[in-house]
Amino acid sequence: MWGNKGIEVVKLEPYETKKVKLTLSPRDFAVIEEDGSCVAVPGIYEISAGGQQPDDRSTKLTGKRTEHIDITRCGEKTGVDY
Repeated sequence: MWGNKGIEVVKLEPYETKKVKLTLSPRDFAVIEEDGSCVAVPGIYEISAGGQQPDDRSTKLTGKRTEHIDITRCGEKTGVDY
């Protein structure tokens, strides 16, 4: 699942750190089932930041890499609006 969520530019100097806040809703974990229903699915999700796609080709083209964290959505499949 790919998408942008609340894009904000945070400029850092080398070795500088800043805290950022990212709020995710059940819709951010949703997939479309074969029957057409939209459901939020539990599981492990990778959240990437860095201004590009988190893949080798983007890293080769830009000379930069993204940072990422893994988060876990617990619970059951939950129906959500499109």
